[in-house]
Amino acid sequence: MIRPCASKSAVFAVLAGAFCISFSGVWVEFAHVPPPVSAFYRVLFGSLFLLVACLWKHEFKPLSSFQGLLV
Repeated sequence: MIRPCASKSAVFAVLAGAFCISFSGVWVEFAHVPPPVSAFYRVLFGSLFLLVACLWKHEFKPLSSFQGLLV
């Protein structure tokens, strides 16, 4: 069930994340890094963060054989 009113800190976190993501292309230009290198590190660090968050919440579930084929 969706709560009708989100907390102010959750809304602030979403807006701050959207703001940071919107400037990612600008930071790539300032850093003089090729876009594929930037994309690699963004995926790497994002994956590590999600893995740690899933392990911390004990919500890490192995893939079934069918899901493994899709990956």
